[in-house]
Amino acid sequence: MILASTVVAMAALCMSADDVQSNIAWGKRAFTMHALVALVVTLVSVSANAVSAADPVAQETLMSRIRTIHMIDFEDITPGEGLLPKRARYTLDMYKAYTPQHVLTLNYSSDPSDKAFPGDTIGRYILSTTLLSRALHEPEPQTLKDVMAALPGMLNAEGYLGWVLPGDRADETGLSNVMWSNGLTEYYLWKKDDRALKMNRNIFTQIILPIREAYDYYYSPEKSDNKIKWVHCTGDTAQAFGIIDPATRGYALFPSPELKQEIDDLIRLYHKVDPVKIQAQVHAVLFATRGILRWCEIEPNAEKLAFAESLYQRYRQSAMTENYENYNWFGRPDWTEGCAIVDSFTVAMRLWRLTGKTEYLKDAQLILFNGLLANQKDGDFGTNNCVGPNNEIFLKPGQIAPWCCSVWGGKGLARAIQYSYFRLDDGVVVTIPGNSTVTARLPDGLLTLEQTTGYPYEGGVCFRVLASESRKKRMLALFVPSWIDRDSITVIVNGRRNEYPVANDFLQISRVMKRGDAIEVQFKQISGVAPLLRPERTPGFHRYMHGPLVLGADTVEEKKASLGTQIETLDAACCRVDGVILTPLCDLTDRRDAAKRASSGSIQVLFRD
Repeated sequence: MILASTVVAMAALCMSADDVQSNIAWGKRAFTMHALVALVVTLVSVSANAVSAADPVAQETLMSRIRTIHMIDFEDITPGEGLLPKRARYTLDMYKAYTPQHVLTLNYSSDPSDKAFPGDTIGRYILSTTLLSRALHEPEPQTLKDVMAALPGMLNAEGYLGWVLPGDRADETGLSNVMWSNGLTEYYLWKKDDRALKMNRNIFTQIILPIREAYDYYYSPEKSDNKIKWVHCTGDTAQAFGIIDPATRGYALFPSPELKQEIDDLIRLYHKVDPVKIQAQVHAVLFATRGILRWCEIEPNAEKLAFAESLYQRYRQSAMTENYENYNWFGRPDWTEGCAIVDSFTVAMRLWRLTGKTEYLKDAQLILFNGLLANQKDGDFGTNNCVGPNNEIFLKPGQIAPWCCSVWGGKGLARAIQYSYFRLDDGVVVTIPGNSTVTARLPDGLLTLEQTTGYPYEGGVCFRVLASESRKKRMLALFVPSWIDRDSITVIVNGRRNEYPVANDFLQISRVMKRGDAIEVQFKQISGVAPLLRPERTPGFHRYMHGPLVLGADTVEEKKASLGTQIETLDAACCRVDGVILTPLCDLTDRRDAAKRASSGSIQVLFRD
């Protein structure tokens, strides 16, 4: 049975984190949203062995999750037509249209500057274009080839991009080369390009390993002899610990006892930084959190997992907007940032994989459909205003950020396609329904499924077995979030109704799969009034949702859509309340769809009770 020894056992990691449920009824229907209680975790700096001894159940649960929930390669998932692939192609088309000069000169400088981040835009472009090309099964774009060919001629005297760093490497802006490492790692994993491997190895040799001592003198310094003084970035507060992400991403390519110790030390030192107190950049915090989670996959450690979980929970409780975007800094809801939205999605997905807590899968879908897609501006990404704080009830799409968000958003779309499926030892997990074909390479042979669905606009999913190389029972596990009416779930296999259980928020279809089998899962999505993510921030208001989709009105003036008013259901997940037509945010912000996009440039998201 799916997750029988893993998901259920994850209760050992839930330290009184019960869901708080808030229901606002509409007629005979109710929309239930789960507000997470902030996880209170006592973090003690100890070694992995000490943690294992102190909490063997949590440690074994983590290791069990890693053994049983597996990633599926991009090449084994073929997206069809639908919302997510369409929006992903917007961005890949833009990447193809870039010139090499645009990529190589934007946000770049060979001289020390706090206005340029050498390697940052370049690395983001390499990474996102690589992942998005793989996700959409496209060949390597010519611009990416040209960028990779030009890089060896741009290296400084020490073999990396930008200016030569000081001996102690404590230059927070100059450290943007770490993003270049992320791109080189993913490019090498795709193309096995020796140039990429060589340049990446030099980043580890010249920057990542030599900088270890400098972190003893970072925010909340461990040493006070003033031996090293950091040149801090003026805007992206506390971004230096983002080095955890490339260090862990590249560990498989350049493993060493020294690198392992450094990663452990960096995570230990990061415990001492209070991101809320210093008003850290949210992108920087979530970027580091993802690196910590990746390290938990490589070196399973329940204490480090709890730390990463606590970082995400602090973000969710204090810096997430009502349409699941982000504050750019903790405590400063000035604008949102596409980069952090991408990070919050990938962090939520990794947290589900490692903890089994399905609230993270719910968050991931909500972030994807209402945050990431609402932030997309044609193919670009950038900033929006923060809906919720400061009595802001409108979403007003902002500016593009071509040097960072635009070349980071593609990564989020690519991972959303990949993370739609995970492999079990005996089957497949479907986390985000979408038109696609997946091949799971199981120990007993291949299982290939074709999926068709109208989700997230419509309920229901159909699967057709294209290939099955085993006569043993296979598991097809479909995520059933809280916005699916469980009483409406019906499973029809080859024209006959069958009964299968829903457990741990998954519909578990266990049966012998034969080529040609047709499995239809019918269900209805709950629509109507939804409470705010943080009601105390904007009291006296509510939202409207259809399934995972936040709805809004195309208007510059506040419209009335009061509680208790009858809701008329329309097509394409839309509805009418008090004469106001409400449409999914992801459609209202689609700049290529003239029929759906908000013509006023302003979208009301919150409505007075």
